[in-house]
Amino acid sequence: MKKILFFIVVFLVVGGYMIKNSLDTDLETKEEKITFAKEFFNWVKGVGGNTKDVVGYATQKNWLPDVNDTDNNTEDNNVNEDNGGDD
Repeated sequence: MKKILFFIVVFLVVGGYMIKNSLDTDLETKEEKITFAKEFFNWVKGVGGNTKDVVGYATQKNWLPDVNDTDNNTEDNNVNEDNGGDD
């Protein structure tokens, strides 16, 4: 759990740094800080929405192999019947 939390914090710090650089600001005035906060939280909201979309898409996929237990049991029974008759 600590590794996941560490990854999230590093991700947010790097994202914030990139946003700060793209705004070309040093966050000295109140307006610059507000602009940065708006951009940062919009980015976090976008990341959350994208994560939700990806998880929703992944959970709708059929990840299990196509196996029909009825067919497998019937084939196993037929093999056992064929091998056990005329010895």
